[in-house]
Amino acid sequence: MAGREAFSNTRIVIAEGEEDAAITRAMLHTHRGSLPTFDVSPVIDIGNVGGNTGFRDAVMKADALAGFTEVTDVANVADNDDEPARAFDSIVRQIRAAKNAGNLSRDWAIPTAPCVKAAGDPSVSVWLWPNQGQPGCLETLLWQAVRSETKHRNVVACVDQAITCAGIARWPLSKLDKPRIRCFIALYRR
Repeated sequence: MAGREAFSNTRIVIAEGEEDAAITRAMLHTHRGSLPTFDVSPVIDIGNVGGNTGFRDAVMKADALAGFTEVTDVANVADNDDEPARAFDSIVRQIRAAKNAGNLSRDWAIPTAPCVKAAGDPSVSVWLWPNQGQPGCLETLLWQAVRSETKHRNVVACVDQAITCAGIARWPLSKLDKPRIRCFIALYRR
């Protein structure tokens, strides 16, 4: 996706990475009709800085894009990684830094807890994969879904063997579940 130049919806999602944005779009598409519409972009498409350190720039640039004056709600989506509280605090610090820089045209809300919309202009929330307070990442959520399907048990066993063979079974979840999912996809699609 090329860099975002404008917003067309009153609700937006700023996602840590391209995969986070893609999954968010797919989830919203699955529930179309029962949820309002959102513009969804990874931080790099808005602020030109990718990953979990890109929210500050994404917030500042989003605020200046065409159509942002009509935006009422901003949801930020990122990974918890190994320390969920630190992940949330990092995003909040970046939103606060963007606000304190004096470059925002509106009074962005500062969330005080994950998964809770803070009222402001616009309202702001922070959503973290795989779940509030749970270490991991988007791939952790995907790995949980794969493991829960009995039809995948043979491929899951092969992935577990590959992880053990590679000597990475003790990696933190946020690091370990990425190769698990990639290995699963490679073996499942064979």
